[in-house]
Amino acid sequence: MFLDEFLPKDKLPGYSNISFTPGAFQGTLTVTSESDAYQPLIQEMQPFTPNL
Repeated sequence: MFLDEFLPKDKLPGYSNISFTPGAFQGTLTVTSESDAYQPLIQEMQPFTPNL
């Protein structure tokens, strides 16, 4: 894959592998158009970016 080849995780300073809860971002992934994804994405990002 492109990122594995040109931007490997082991070369990123301060990188820590994280995992998401199963079903995370499901509201964003199930939409059928880009514009319909904005509101679900904002809601699902709230725990990570409370000032968004």
